[in-house]
Amino acid sequence: MKNLNKYITFLCFLSYGLLLLGQEGYGDESNCDLDHPYPVGKDGIYNLRFQGTSGVSDYLQQTIGKKEFNAFWVSYRPNYNGIMEFELTTKDKYRVDFYLYRKTKDSTNSNLEFISKGSTAGSGSTGMNLIMVSLENFQEPIEVKPSEQYLILFNCFDMKKSRFDLNIAVNTDFGGLIKYNKIVDLTSSKDKPVLNIKMRDAETGGLVETMVQIIGLKLDQNIYMGTDFMIHPNGNQVMELECTAMGYFFQTKFIDPKSTEGSEVVVMMERLKIGKKLHLDNIKFSRGTDEFLQVSEKTLIKLEKFMLENKNVRIEVQGHVNGPKMDNTKDLIDLSEKRARAVMDYLVKKGINKERIAYRGLGNSEMIHKNPIFEEQAEENRRVEIMIIE
Repeated sequence: MKNLNKYITFLCFLSYGLLLLGQEGYGDESNCDLDHPYPVGKDGIYNLRFQGTSGVSDYLQQTIGKKEFNAFWVSYRPNYNGIMEFELTTKDKYRVDFYLYRKTKDSTNSNLEFISKGSTAGSGSTGMNLIMVSLENFQEPIEVKPSEQYLILFNCFDMKKSRFDLNIAVNTDFGGLIKYNKIVDLTSSKDKPVLNIKMRDAETGGLVETMVQIIGLKLDQNIYMGTDFMIHPNGNQVMELECTAMGYFFQTKFIDPKSTEGSEVVVMMERLKIGKKLHLDNIKFSRGTDEFLQVSEKTLIKLEKFMLENKNVRIEVQGHVNGPKMDNTKDLIDLSEKRARAVMDYLVKKGINKERIAYRGLGNSEMIHKNPIFEEQAEENRRVEIMIIE
């Protein structure tokens, strides 16, 4: 978790730094044409504006037969070697498509190398981002060099003159903090047992690029990004996987090599949807109070990071108590509500906007085990959940 904390801190400083570099100027009608793109000279946030026209030339129509509507062209030359990321954000959630091209030494404006495309898909944002690549409207970023020039067409399907923000930057390798690849091979020998860990969408079975920290290996505790991981188990030691992916619930997975059948483990990631719930493991309270036990800290930190990474999500924190063969009295409801509020208060103190969090106490009305026999079952009844409400 130490490296994950460093990475989240790095992202916060990066975002703050980019805000300080915000550029003035909306562009003009000349930027509607490929021949006169808006020049992006350095990394930062650019406040731009669609001009309500496609300009004189129509590159899309000429090359792939699709019409430019409300077009805006941007020219960008990286300042460093690294991974180019950008995000377009619109005030209103109208559809904007982007088309990314590379201009090579031999190419002209009528012959560019196509790299990638994407769409806001009704979300109000699109782009290329290492962390948000699991979302439908974001694409995988690309490696770039200072000698290269890139052209991006933003094609808006609303014909009004409307503002948008372009946040663009080249990220280096973060000092080795993240080892990024779709398939992460951490093995060193063909003679040792190999365990394949697969990150998949719980509904579709599709690949999910996930940020994973593997605790319990004979390796430094780096964070890895990928869909598939190949590792050598560390004897019979239980391994802990901390899994986070943009647009999905976070998940902790424990792998015991002694009880693992075969050489493959599949981690099913749950996509965020309104009405879906996540049980927050190990959020525990002193008996009869809303005071957190120390064991709760790790899960609370995970929840805080989840809210930071999924900045448009609103949740309801739901508290539950164990009360078999009892009426759902006001005392039970009040206790469960205080515990739910304690979680909300923790997040607010950490800087999460209070407007993104609701809370509710359900008492014993939704016990998992109506008549718990073992203490473990009673503990499962005493729980906190979050439900996606927006």
